Amino acid sequence: MLEDIGSRSAGPSTPTREEEDLIIENALKKDPIATVVKAGGIDLNVRSLKRLRGQGWLFGDTVEGYFRMFADVNKTVGVLSSYLWIQLSMGGPERAMARNRKSIKNVRGKELVLIPIHLNVGSHWIMVAVYLNKHEIHIYDSYTDRDRLDVGEPIKDLFL
Repeated sequence: MLEDIGSRSAGPSTPTREEEDLIIENALKKDPIATVVKAGGIDLNVRSLKRLRGQGWLFGDTVEGYFRMFADVNKTVGVLSSYLWIQLSMGGPERAMARNRKSIKNVRGKELVLIPIHLNVGSHWIMVAVYLNKHEIHIYDSYTDRDRLDVGEPIKDLFL
């Protein structure tokens, strides 16, 4: 069963918690590379979803899928790929812009742009929130409250 969970609406046909648990259990018994659900336009497979249960580190498609589901509901929010940071940190704003021109153009009219970033420090994820109208960048990092200039400056160069 392939379902786009970003478009599900609540109503009389909404499954109970027990029914949802059974659906999830059955889905997770499938082939590890089988697509189980579409989340924000991204196909999530069994292997990716099992990692939500603490069975390994999260993949970029899983994190990005959740961000995109949020953006599907709130049209003032845009999401950029988790791969943007790799391109930005390795090749600078020119390379990142060249490889992501269309998606960056698509988020320009949004109030808020979310960028999931994977840091190669113990497989740690942070979130960058770019408030385009306010010309502000907020970096959310559960490990530290220090300024993340290493991330903020390249993002600023790309957007502000």
